[in-house]
Formats: sequence, C-alpha cells, structure tokens
Amino acid sequence: MSSASGITNVEAGNPDITIKPLRCEAWAPRPQIAPRFSGSWDSTLRIESGGSAGCYGGFELFYPPGKGGEHFLFSVEVRWKGLKYGFESLSAEASWVGTDTWSPILDRQKNDDGWLTLSQRLAAPRLAAPPGEATALSVKLLLRWSATGVVEWRRPRLIPIPPPPPRRLRLGAASSPLPVYPPPTSVQDNLERLLKVGRRAAAQGVQLLCLPEVILSWGLPDRQNEDPYAYAVTVPGPETDAFCRLAADCRMAICLPVKEREKELLRNTAVLIDEDGNIVAKYHKVHLAPPLEMWWGITPGDQYVVAPIKTAGARVGMNICMDSSVEEAARCTARLGAEILCLPIMGDHRATARWEPGPHNFDICRWMMIHQMRAMDNQIYLVVARNNGFGSGIFAPDGTTLVMDGGNFPIVHADVDLNNLKRRNVAFKDVCWYERREATYGCLAGDLLPVVDENW
Repeated sequence: MSSASGITNVEAGNPDITIKPLRCEAWAPRPQIAPRFSGSWDSTLRIESGGSAGCYGGFELFYPPGKGGEHFLFSVEVRWKGLKYGFESLSAEASWVGTDTWSPILDRQKNDDGWLTLSQRLAAPRLAAPPGEATALSVKLLLRWSATGVVEWRRPRLIPIPPPPPRRLRLGAASSPLPVYPPPTSVQDNLERLLKVGRRAAAQGVQLLCLPEVILSWGLPDRQNEDPYAYAVTVPGPETDAFCRLAADCRMAICLPVKEREKELLRNTAVLIDEDGNIVAKYHKVHLAPPLEMWWGITPGDQYVVAPIKTAGARVGMNICMDSSVEEAARCTARLGAEILCLPIMGDHRATARWEPGPHNFDICRWMMIHQMRAMDNQIYLVVARNNGFGSGIFAPDGTTLVMDGGNFPIVHADVDLNNLKRRNVAFKDVCWYERREATYGCLAGDLLPVVDENW
C-alpha cells in the first residue's frame, strides 16, 4: 500500500495470526467537544459530530504491547461524509501506553467498495528504564474539528511482520570546477570529460550520481548566451545514449541535466537514467532564473516528477537551480513520494555574504542552511551538484550535512539507509505529512491570483 507520503508497506503479513483488541472504548479529551458514538470494533464503529467546531474524539482500541523491537502492520478501513475538512477531519493514531512512542497511521489505498484503507508499520519501543516495556498498544480512530458529519471505521487488523531490511544506497554529487583545462570548445568535449567523471564515481561505488546543471554546455564560449538553442541536445539523443550506456555498464543511476531541444522549444531539463540504462524520468525546470533564462527563450515546465530506481527501491525526484528558491518545488516533489531529490545547480542568490549592490561573496553558511532546511522540511535526502566545484554535497532528512565539496574534489559521496528515519521514537517523515492541512493552503494554489472577467 502506498500513499502520497511516499511510504510503502510491502509486507502483507499473515491474516491467520491477526491480533484482536483487548478492549474498545469511546474516547474524547473532554465532554464539551465529544462526538456521539455507536457500533463495535468487530462490525462498524460510527462517530458522529456533536455539533461543536472543536469536536474531537473517537474510539480507542487496546492491544497487547508486544516486545521491544517487534514489528506490526496495522490497517483499518474508513469512510466519511459531511466533514468540514473532508479527510483531514479524521485521524488514526497509534501509541504505546506508558511511553512517548507515537505514530500517525498514514498510508492509504482506495478500495473498490468506496472505503479507504489506512495502514502503517509499527515498531514496539525498546525501553531501558522501568517498567522496561509498554503496558499496551493504543490505536485511536478519531473524528476531529468538524461541527458536522460522520466517520465510520471497520476491520481493524494488527498483524505481526518482520522488521524491514536496510535500504542502503551510496549517493554521489559531481562538481565541475572552473576553469577547466583544456577549456571545452564543444558539447562533445564536455561529454567525454563527464563520461570519465561518471566512471570515476562508479569506481568509488556511487549508485546514484547527480551531475551539475546544464553540464554539457557548461564552460563553452560565450556565444552560447547569444544562441543557447545551438548548444541544446535532444532527449533521447546521442548524448543521452552515451550516458545510458555508462549507467548500464556501471550499474549506476544518473541524473543528467541538459539544455534540451524539444521541437521549437528550449528547455532546462534533468534526465533520470536507471541502472539498466533506461531513461525513467525527464523533468523540465519549473522556476526559471530571471531574467536571462526567459530572455534566452527557455520554456518552463509545469509538472514535478518522481521515478523509482532499482537500488534500494529508491524513489527519486529532480529540481533544478532556481527551483530551490521556491519552497513548493521541493515540497511538491516530496509530496509525490520522493525520498531523494537531485538538485543540479549553479548557485543561489540567497547564499551571499552581503545583499546590497556591489560584489557579492559566496556565504557557505547560508548555502548549507538553505539545503539543510530543504532536506529537513521535506524529509528527503538532497543531492546537490554545483557547476563551479564549491558546495556540491549531500544533505540528510535530519538537517545534517553528510558531505560537501570544498572545491577540491570532483565527486563527493555518502552512504545512506532509506529505512533509517527514526527520531524520538517516531519517523519524523510521518509527522511531516501528518501535520499538513491541505484545506487551509488555498492562497498557495491560486486564490490570490488576479482574475480577469472572461466576458471582456
């Protein structure tokens, strides 16, 4: 089962060993905002709003706590009508009584009969302090913050499952220091140099390599600014074919950024090539760098993409340079399920020591802060590949810089485990998406845009 959060429960569990709840109780923080309750856990649990805008409450199921380190898959089906915020006016949450271990139940899948299945992997906490184990596993099935409507829950199931295996992956970011000797005079010059960089990365065990922005035309004579279309390539084409062969030969996925000719259009593009040498995704830069990219006639994209690679089953998304200045670019890509975000980039206008007119010095502290926050806000591994060989790096979901290039190395890499996102007894990635309230974000989706009468 998968969800917009990008979390996947691949274990179906064994339904023959489903654990039944010890008891089921109605629950609310206080009587004044309690909903109305009816039904039973082995048929259907019904929660109807009591009429308060702050209505909050539901049913609490209690299960045996299990032993520390044991894993379970919890699932339940739900449907609703008349709620103020729709799906956001309901919630399923698990906690171990007597501990601070808590988890939202987020993964969702629509059933053919109109019900929605919510599920989540749960891990019993290991506790060193007395009493040493939780006293029970509690699952709350709730209606929240709606003066109207009803929620129905059915078929709660708790199934023992094995712990997830590690999903290890070596991420790599390549730099392109300037000046390059000998200086490139053609796309072919850059192509040959970058193929060598790719083989060097593969020799270092890199399994996903991100190259810098528009790297095939980087460092060419200035006339590219007068006619950038002349330096653009087709996708697929001879240049991408060469990297597809490299990827297949080295069993290494590659994010290849190019200036792309697409009929009459000129695009700033990132191509994702998997370990078999197949192009699995193509991303067109959504936020162009003003004013030159507009003046060069580059056409922006309007979609974010995420695609899987075979190594660790990783889900990879792509942004390009100026996209980083708009937080929604990374957020949308992560929302589509990206666990890794490749960011080919030239620089960042915010990463300067001074913001007044005059010479601007690169501020490495600002640079790290920008990428650390992007990684942490969206709970992704961020792979940043910068053209000028200073600042390429890999940033973790906990906000740390795993590795960064100080201008001396063409390739940096870091080993990660995509299943190791636990912080304070809960996967913070789950909290990241649980906290969102999409219904309140209308002003980010065009509500503040000017409107012109269509009958003019």
